[in-house]
Amino acid sequence: MSDPPTTITETENEEIEIETETTTTTTTTEPFIPQWKKTDNWEDMFDFIEGDIFSDFGRGEEFLIDGDSLLLYLVAIENEIEKDHLKGLIGRKRNNTERDESIFAAKHSQQTLHLIFKFEKFLNSLLQRKAKFSIIFLSKNDRFYKSSSLVLVRRLIINSYKDNISLPFGFKVFDQEWFSQEIGSFNPLFDYFKSKTFSFLLVLPPVVNNLRLINDLFNMNAIQLFTKKSTEYFSHFVDLISSEFRGSTMNSYIYTFRKNIIFSPQLQSTIQQEICQVNSVTSSVGNQKKSTITELEKELDTIGQLNYRNLLTLLSILDLGKVDISSFLLKSLSVYLVIMNNLPLSKRSFDSLDYEPIEFIQLFQDLCRPMLCYLGNNKKDQFTFDLVDVKQYSFIALILCNSTGGSWSNLIGQELFLASKSILEILKKFGPSSWSSINFVEQGVEEKFIFSTQPEYNQYEKVLTKIQTNSHLNDNKNMDLYKVDNEFISAIVGDSQKDLVFQSTIPQEIQDRQNALPEFYNISHHHSLRLLENLPDAYLETIKENRQANKPISKKFADKMKHGAANKFFRIADSLYDSKKKIVITELDKDVKEVAKQKQSHQVNKQHDKMKKLKKKDEVKERADKKQQEKAKAFSKQMRASTVLEIVDSIDLYIANEIVEHNEFSLDKDTMDQLFKGMERINKKYSSQEKEKLKLYQLLQKILRLLDSKQIKPEKGQEINLYQSLYHLSLLLNLYDLTNYINDRFSLKNKEKKEKQQSFENSAIVYQMTHSHTTLVRSIGQRKDERVKTFIPDAWQRDLLDVVDKHESALVVCPTSSGKTFISFYILEKVLRESNDGMAIYVSPTKALVTQTYCEVIGRFDKSYDNICGKDSSAQYRMCGIFTRDYRIDEQKCQILITVPQCLELLLLSVSNSNYLSKIKYIIFDEVHQIANGTEGAIWESLLLLNPGPFVALSATVGNTGEFKDWLQEIDPKRKIHLVQHSNRFNDLKHYQYDHDNLQLLPHHPCETLRINKSTEQLFLLSEEAIQLYQHIKSSFKQLDNEIGELDPIKVFTRVSNNNNVYNLNKQDIKDYQRALLDLVESRLKSDEFSAFMSEHYPEKHLRHDDWRSRVPEVIMDLKKRDMLPVIVFCLSRRICEKLALALEEHIDKMHYDPKKQQKIDLLEKKIEQVKLEIKTVNPTQDDDIFQDLEKLTSTLSLLVSRKPEFGTILTDDVHDPKGKIKKLDLFGPLMEGIGVHHAGLPKDYLENVEVLYRRKKISVIFATGTLALGINMPCRTVVVAGDSPYLNSLSFRQMAGRAGRRGFEDRGNVIFLGISDTRAQKLINSNLSDIVGNSVLTPSLCLKILCRYNFFQLEKQTDLNEKHVQELIFATQKVVGKSFFMKRSPFQNPFMFLFSLDYLFRQGYLSQNGQALGYASIATHLSYLQPFNFVVCRLFRDQVFGDFLGKSKYDEREILHILCYLFNRKEIPNIIDIDKCPSKITLPKLPNNVITSINKNNQEVIDTFVAYVAGLQKKLPLVYMPISKSMDEQFTKEEENTIDQSNSHTTWFNTIDNYIEKKPQLKKSITSLAGSCNNIVDTTTLQHSMPPGTFFDQSVLPICNINTKQANSYLLDLYKHKQVNTVIECNHIPKGEIFELTKDFALTLKVLSTSLLRIDKDSNVAKSFETLANNYSRLFNQLFLN
Repeated sequence: MSDPPTTITETENEEIEIETETTTTTTTTEPFIPQWKKTDNWEDMFDFIEGDIFSDFGRGEEFLIDGDSLLLYLVAIENEIEKDHLKGLIGRKRNNTERDESIFAAKHSQQTLHLIFKFEKFLNSLLQRKAKFSIIFLSKNDRFYKSSSLVLVRRLIINSYKDNISLPFGFKVFDQEWFSQEIGSFNPLFDYFKSKTFSFLLVLPPVVNNLRLINDLFNMNAIQLFTKKSTEYFSHFVDLISSEFRGSTMNSYIYTFRKNIIFSPQLQSTIQQEICQVNSVTSSVGNQKKSTITELEKELDTIGQLNYRNLLTLLSILDLGKVDISSFLLKSLSVYLVIMNNLPLSKRSFDSLDYEPIEFIQLFQDLCRPMLCYLGNNKKDQFTFDLVDVKQYSFIALILCNSTGGSWSNLIGQELFLASKSILEILKKFGPSSWSSINFVEQGVEEKFIFSTQPEYNQYEKVLTKIQTNSHLNDNKNMDLYKVDNEFISAIVGDSQKDLVFQSTIPQEIQDRQNALPEFYNISHHHSLRLLENLPDAYLETIKENRQANKPISKKFADKMKHGAANKFFRIADSLYDSKKKIVITELDKDVKEVAKQKQSHQVNKQHDKMKKLKKKDEVKERADKKQQEKAKAFSKQMRASTVLEIVDSIDLYIANEIVEHNEFSLDKDTMDQLFKGMERINKKYSSQEKEKLKLYQLLQKILRLLDSKQIKPEKGQEINLYQSLYHLSLLLNLYDLTNYINDRFSLKNKEKKEKQQSFENSAIVYQMTHSHTTLVRSIGQRKDERVKTFIPDAWQRDLLDVVDKHESALVVCPTSSGKTFISFYILEKVLRESNDGMAIYVSPTKALVTQTYCEVIGRFDKSYDNICGKDSSAQYRMCGIFTRDYRIDEQKCQILITVPQCLELLLLSVSNSNYLSKIKYIIFDEVHQIANGTEGAIWESLLLLNPGPFVALSATVGNTGEFKDWLQEIDPKRKIHLVQHSNRFNDLKHYQYDHDNLQLLPHHPCETLRINKSTEQLFLLSEEAIQLYQHIKSSFKQLDNEIGELDPIKVFTRVSNNNNVYNLNKQDIKDYQRALLDLVESRLKSDEFSAFMSEHYPEKHLRHDDWRSRVPEVIMDLKKRDMLPVIVFCLSRRICEKLALALEEHIDKMHYDPKKQQKIDLLEKKIEQVKLEIKTVNPTQDDDIFQDLEKLTSTLSLLVSRKPEFGTILTDDVHDPKGKIKKLDLFGPLMEGIGVHHAGLPKDYLENVEVLYRRKKISVIFATGTLALGINMPCRTVVVAGDSPYLNSLSFRQMAGRAGRRGFEDRGNVIFLGISDTRAQKLINSNLSDIVGNSVLTPSLCLKILCRYNFFQLEKQTDLNEKHVQELIFATQKVVGKSFFMKRSPFQNPFMFLFSLDYLFRQGYLSQNGQALGYASIATHLSYLQPFNFVVCRLFRDQVFGDFLGKSKYDEREILHILCYLFNRKEIPNIIDIDKCPSKITLPKLPNNVITSINKNNQEVIDTFVAYVAGLQKKLPLVYMPISKSMDEQFTKEEENTIDQSNSHTTWFNTIDNYIEKKPQLKKSITSLAGSCNNIVDTTTLQHSMPPGTFFDQSVLPICNINTKQANSYLLDLYKHKQVNTVIECNHIPKGEIFELTKDFALTLKVLSTSLLRIDKDSNVAKSFETLANNYSRLFNQLFLN
């Protein structure tokens, strides 16, 4: 998990308050009183971050969607007014000349079919991304809507979904008046939330911008109240308005509720009064009798017009009969109903009406109210969702109004005209008598409708002409495609171009641009003008004259830098690995046999050496015998110790040392005598204390196991003494089965324990499971293997070794602490031993992990190239290199390269690295589940696709392992991929919850999670938890005596392994046993007694989880008392981590504060002087007691003057701080108390010190964010997961918990939840891992880099090797285009994305038509990591917008900077912050006009090109009508086909509307086209919501810059102008932990721009201006952050 940014909003209520009363010796904590803050301001109540909700929460985490919020959101984005809002133009006061926004909104919400389709499309988009969610509707919320048509849509959705049991998501409708002030009115919802354990609520938060946007549609006070009430359960809320699908991800703002907030009762009361005043839109209508409805059905059936829409519409018209409805409206409604019956969707596609027909809209608003009352009373058909289309009705009415002569029959045709008359007759028959005179005009001209409110719209022809013009423009929208082609491209795209029509003629503008640009070859480094190595000699010759050499760094300075880096790396290496165990490779494997022969011959010829060795051996034996005598003497003394624990420990240690030295324990008579004496003393002093019992049992256990392995060898005659001693010791334990076992095994013939003594509690099996879990046998198929020297590998580890030996690939999925990392070092050693040229690459997700791995490699291995290949050749080789943005050491020469994904991608696509890549023997992908990361995942996926050779991918947290492995195999079928999966941790984890109010550590039994998740699949019981569960089952389910009896652990384990389970239980057997227990429990989950079982044995703890921060110091002190240190406290906020460390330091200072300290020091110093004077006077002997007195006084004084660290043994000299920077940090004080902080925003030197000191056990408390969970080698005894966070999901939790109980360090790990609710903790423990979905990999930048590499191959001489490189590149690119993990759901999309990218690059002058890179491809490729803005800045260069700013003054520099701030490292100010209330302006100023013109033109060209290709892609996609309501989808498809076949009745109408209807809708089709504007897309928002269902384009990679926003943060510009870091952090709301990295990245970007421009034209004024700006900004960065 990447290190999340800290929350942006910081307020006083987040400060940690610690109330303590200090004394001279102890600290007493005052009663804990929570500090609550009353507020109703959303900004005060929530912190917020921007992120990918699937990555942050985990794709497997179920979330909840507020149905009303989703519906309102979809209406808003469909309205034209929403575009104005997104541009920041709305929110001002209305004047009389502006449109009525509520009416406008109503018009666009009155296309029920289109809006329901958008609703389903949104949900389907979530499902296709494997999201898990439920939707709720609050039935009573219909009264808060301001549009009855929206209520109608809402009811249609509810009626369609609520009884549909096949829905792939949850759906729930609540009928309660949840907003009532009655106690418990919200309880049903709260119970539902709790039962489903949702991770967050997807809603419209009532922030200022959302309120402005939605308030005309809905009473937002209702959503505000609902959201606030939901905070009783939800901690996290996701903003719908800000949500955006990006490929497989969904990004938005995530709001986190602050738990110390209560709402103002006054505001709640005000909201309640407003709610009570709101009238429901459903008035007292729907009064038609059932008999009338039946007759109406018969009448419609008689004329062939009976369907759901017609029936409900007529009923609604009749209900409105008392209202004055004009004859025109009645007649036009009749025509509308008849036309709509068989009108295909393709004939309903035209641009939006450019007016507001208020009377028409109001009519349908009135009709919708009674229509709501008749929903669900009649049989549904294909018109169920298509009840209302006010846009179509208005269009029909305009056509009728515009008729200049003759009857309407001339417009609609005689058949439809007669049907319309029949409809009107029915209305007259059932309607009021006033309608009887209304008739169609058979001869002459029908009446026209006169708008009473907007007379300017009575010019019907003018309005229709506008529709016609717009439709014509849409039909003639330029959809030209241009073909870029060469042999390479043809090999990639195959037949994808076949169905596309490309233009044969290239516009002159594009031709001129192409001709003016030079060819580009990517031959220089990104940040300097230094040439890449391995360039063709011919090309070097041609460019020598045109390049300027850089001034080299002085050798002395370079050597100093290398020396400092080397010292640091080896210092870290020493903390990671014992240097004494370093493997030094002095020969290759192929030379080993020859060397062995030479050594054998050498020894034969040197017989005298043997004699010397024998003599030396005698001397060694003599010393060993003497040492053994000393040990025996010491052992004899130890056997006379005063306590049982001391004696047992001494025996245990003595045996252990003997086994280590001699691999056996030989019991001669003397040793046996001493051992027997010790055992006698144990018999006499044993007091049955639990510690004594456990120690004694484990001693017996060890001796019995050593006897099994024959490592204890008593001398002849001593056996019986040993066995009897064991028997008598077992009697002390009162474990009958152990005693009987020893008696039987050694045939001692003692009296066996009687049956009545054989109780459950007195069984050694039960005792071992309950108390001695640390000594359980962990062997899982362990067997010695000569390939592994340091441990005995398990079966799955040997399988993995076999895979590597065959040079095959593997996906390795095993829990943390299971021992999977060993294979990485095996591969590295294997590569080093095989040759001097082979190469292994180790990829890690973070720079910290890369640095650690690099240090561990140089600490583990050394290779003597001098010995292997001679000093003359050894200079070209390096054993290990590192490549990150911080370090770049020997990456071209090394055999082992440690790097991050971004840098490996650079190497794989580097034009000069073909020979380099051919040396790769293995790539190790550590933490490969990072492919699911929303921001970095695309790079991981591209690496797996581009990888040319075998690999090992390691992970502990992959959900869909089978699917992922199959995809890895599919990438390259010739490459064998193995799935190596292992589910057991070597060391177990025990979970606790901390009651921070009472400072109690409460065990968390896994079965507690069954309250929220009825599956036991992910549960694992510790041995003592299994015993506890068995006893609970036995007491609760007595009717299952037979089944339970079979699960009695004594019976189960007595049947296994010849009864030696009394001391030799195996973890695997216990795992099988606990699985049987859990299966039994799961079978009873639905039984009536299960609730009582849970309540009795696993009751809810009801712990408070707010205000936990102020209790952290006491919690850490309590853990110290419990011997649970070292501890890592994971808190996913950088700022809070630092505050907690400082608070703990303050607590320690107060705890040790002594007001009389100086008085005591003075007194001690005086006494010391007196003693010294006495010694000087008396001159005593050395053994005089006075010297002991002096030592005690001195020691006491030392403790007073300089107290020992509270959590460790750190001294000032332990901190490596040559420049004194760390001592200046606020965190240096906590560090000297043994407290470290670890997050990505801290200085590297500090972090490296924290890691080294922790591993050296100098410090023992760490406060860390998620970066530490990603494989950093900092094992601990206890992990505390403190505070909830959006980033805390099942994946991140398992990574954090995995730091505890690491193999080889602890026997068991502890995981403690602090400040996390019971439900949340249970869900984290019992949840499935998220599935890996994949990403959108292909981008224009990646395509350009691939083409640049191909260009380079074309430049080289044509050789067999070069052709091989070309074929390798073709194969790699084919995988990128055709094998995407995510895009396999849409196989046509990537080829079209590739073609779009080529076309775009060609049009914009980055590629020629034959695929040769041109001009600004230099900047575009070098800035590819900043895509898509790398192309936008190139467009600005091309349009020469920087020409007016030549850097001659600070103003010019500032203007250039102003422009670049819109593109690079840009941060938006979230909706929650009202920028109008900020004390200073924190948004970027408006751009110069020429820049705006250039960017807008670029944006439109990109969209036009992209739309043309999406339209081409859509021809290959099936039409989707209703992606979720499949039955309705089938009905629409059938109806559409029938309409096309039977359209004779509509022929006249088709001819009438022919000039108005869009004939070639290419992007929007079917239902999507109802909203109009089918081809003319003008912005990314419209594009996003116009994409066909089933497509997953990531529009964030399109080279577009949104400049129409008032929310762009000006922090980079303000930093440059004011040079005040803290001011910018505070005013601009930039997290303190992010400002350093953001500014550093921006400075680097300026450097890249400068270098690229100088390369193109070093004499250009623009290039010089950028060079000056880059240098100035770098100096500013150094001044602000590094000096």
